[in-house]
Amino acid sequence: MQSIDETQREITDYAKGLVGHMRLGAAATITEFLLPEALSRLIESTPGVSLSLSIGMSDVLLEGLRRDDLDMVIGPATESADLDCVPIVEDQVVVVASRHHALANQVTKIDQLRHFQWALPAKSVATRKWLEHTFEELGLPAPAIQIETNSLALLPRLLARTQLLSFVSRRNLSAYKEASPLVEIPFKETTLHRHFGLLTRKNGYLPPACEELISLLKEKGSEIFRETKSY
Repeated sequence: MQSIDETQREITDYAKGLVGHMRLGAAATITEFLLPEALSRLIESTPGVSLSLSIGMSDVLLEGLRRDDLDMVIGPATESADLDCVPIVEDQVVVVASRHHALANQVTKIDQLRHFQWALPAKSVATRKWLEHTFEELGLPAPAIQIETNSLALLPRLLARTQLLSFVSRRNLSAYKEASPLVEIPFKETTLHRHFGLLTRKNGYLPPACEELISLLKEKGSEIFRETKSY
């Protein structure tokens, strides 16, 4: 059921003929390759829309969604009894390091990962949970965390100057192309295949513009999928 605040927002939007104000949360990875074009199309098709955009880690964003601080979150797809999720695009998360790292550009054994320190997000973040579980399944000790950070912007320069390892979306590497300071340390076992999705509260109120943005993001996700398949 909708809360009183949600019901009041819905009545106000329709009474005034507004497209609505959106409170959108987005994972840092997805903002660069999915949001700019979708938001520009939204502004073009619904110029009266207003938007507050929060960029952050998925665990923090989902808390905000459940508290009704956000209307919709674009992040890693997840199953939940209180949330609806529509997958829109595939993604892979991989082990990365500086191109000058001791493990870079050579044939390595997965056991060698245990000998290096890591820069990873908080324990509550799904990608770190997956990586630690994978290490356990492989019989390896948990990654030794030297730096815990939720800032993706910090990682490229930090890793480029150290022997630290990290675990980020492969799209963060392709964004730099030949100029990337980072390289993938490729192991099938430590490659996480996931989907990004649109997450909303079950039976929660969505401003009219949210419905338009959902359509645009689905369209953009399909374009990215076709581009990926063409490589």
